[in-house]
Amino acid sequence: MVPIGQRALPDNQQPVEEHQILSSRLAEQEQATGQAIGLRRKQRWVFYGVIIVMFLGALFLIVKVYNDNSKLLANIETAATALKQKDTDLTSTKQEITARDQQLQAADASLELVQADLLQKNTDLQTAVENNNALQAELATLKNKLTSANANVANLVLLVAVKVSKTEADKITLADTAPDGADTDADGLSDELESILGTATDKSDSDNDGYSDKAELIGGFNPLGTGQLAIDNKVATKYKEKIILQDNKTAWYIAANGKKYFLGTLSDKFGAMRYNPYWTRS
Repeated sequence: MVPIGQRALPDNQQPVEEHQILSSRLAEQEQATGQAIGLRRKQRWVFYGVIIVMFLGALFLIVKVYNDNSKLLANIETAATALKQKDTDLTSTKQEITARDQQLQAADASLELVQADLLQKNTDLQTAVENNNALQAELATLKNKLTSANANVANLVLLVAVKVSKTEADKITLADTAPDGADTDADGLSDELESILGTATDKSDSDNDGYSDKAELIGGFNPLGTGQLAIDNKVATKYKEKIILQDNKTAWYIAANGKKYFLGTLSDKFGAMRYNPYWTRS
């Protein structure tokens, strides 16, 4: 086959026709080439578009992941801070619990001491109660003995006393003593004794003469008026160192000095005698 460019033209064909055919073919080739180039360009732009979309998608994904990670890190930091605070609070709470435990142990120790002390005091109280019961029993026994002794003393006074009248007893000077018992006016004479002597129990100076009842009585003066008492030393000498019983109820002891000491009344078994300084002296 002879190439197109070298093919011999027929003698009857004109060179112009050959040139037209060649131009037509070249045009077709250029058109096909242009279409191919256009297609390639479209494909390239599509490819670039896909790449750009993928890039943008990847970039969006990266940004989203970054933002999510940033939020996650912030949350983690917040959680870490909160956890650290909780750990601090827990440590503080543990310290408080330890302190409370120590206080509780100290309180338990104190409670044990208090319980031991209370137990000892309870034991001491029981002992004291037992001792008190024993003392009460002994006191009751002593009271019975004292009652019996008082009765014996009263019987003895009634047995040995010389019975006299109030008029005769008033002739003996009262001894300077302070019998035991209530003394409302604080004049040194018990209310019981003043009731017997007839002086006021609520006034230290019954006749308002400026001298107390006791001062007048031991001086031999009348505490209820003017003048002296009808003192008779013969009567005192008659009953010296004896017990006299005035009107069968009031007992006096006439001492060696000629003074009378109040011993009490029959109603209290002559109880004043037990406290009379003269009678109870050694």
